[in-house]
Amino acid sequence: AGVYTLTVTNSAGCSATATVNVTVIPVDHPSASANTPCVGGDLILTGGPSGMVSYSWTGPDGFSSSEQSPVITAVTSAAAGTYTLTVTNSSGASSSATVDVTINPLPAPVITGSNMVCQSIDGSTEIYTTPAIAGSTFSWTVVGGAFSGQGSNQIAVTWTTPGTGSVSVNETVTSTGCTAVAIIETTIHPAPVTSGIYHN
Repeated sequence: AGVYTLTVTNSAGCSATATVNVTVIPVDHPSASANTPCVGGDLILTGGPSGMVSYSWTGPDGFSSSEQSPVITAVTSAAAGTYTLTVTNSSGASSSATVDVTINPLPAPVITGSNMVCQSIDGSTEIYTTPAIAGSTFSWTVVGGAFSGQGSNQIAVTWTTPGTGSVSVNETVTSTGCTAVAIIETTIHPAPVTSGIYHN
């Protein structure tokens, strides 16, 4: 920035000068970052620097926002892709930055097992399984009975309480933390009551 002087000389050796005063408009270099949510979670876009006159975000699925750090709630896989942030400072200078966003998929647990069971009076069990997916962990909950096998993809349930029960499994993808639940509602029929057998 400052004064620039141009001097020209013609073939006769005559010279003349002209000056121009140059102003350099400063440009603020923006930053754009994002988290990596699971499907159904919140995508948090973080823009910088603070104090700009305007912010303009654009992105996949027709997204646009004038907030510095917008949040997209309940995202779907369509939200994945490249987001661009353009900032404009008080001098009117603009600059852009981009961030690539990943939306992690949810697991899809499915329980295989009976939903019509009998109360166990002899320690008998019913087996419930979900597919063994590499990189996933499993947490089971049983209502109406006791079970063994917590942490694996298969449990053995002893149904103890007649009425309505359930089996549910929460599958979590270790690398992303994404989780989903599957559930089976069960009807637990009471065991018949028998009287003693007598003979004469």
